[in-house]
Amino acid sequence: MNENIKTYITNYLINVENWPEEDIIEKNIIDYLSETEPIYEEDIGSSRWWMNTFRVIEIGDLLIGFEWATTTGDNNARDMGWEFDPKSICEVEKKETIKVITEYIKK
Repeated sequence: MNENIKTYITNYLINVENWPEEDIIEKNIIDYLSETEPIYEEDIGSSRWWMNTFRVIEIGDLLIGFEWATTTGDNNARDMGWEFDPKSICEVEKKETIKVITEYIKK
């Protein structure tokens, strides 16, 4: 995990969320990231058992992105063998662009 982001999240959890310092371990940070409602999510690939996504969340004034996975079945992606890669955590910046969306409608 990127050390600057880890330090930022650690300080945020201690000073804003009032977490005890002993609870600040990588597993708990990853759980916190995964439970935070994403402000952006984009599919980036798929496998037989899950859909790979790129999620962006906002913690304080920092935008953080990371790769995640979701399934459509009863099991979650971790149950199906997917593993979170802490190296995927990165800082994100907002960039506004215009996308063209084509829809196909029945005549």
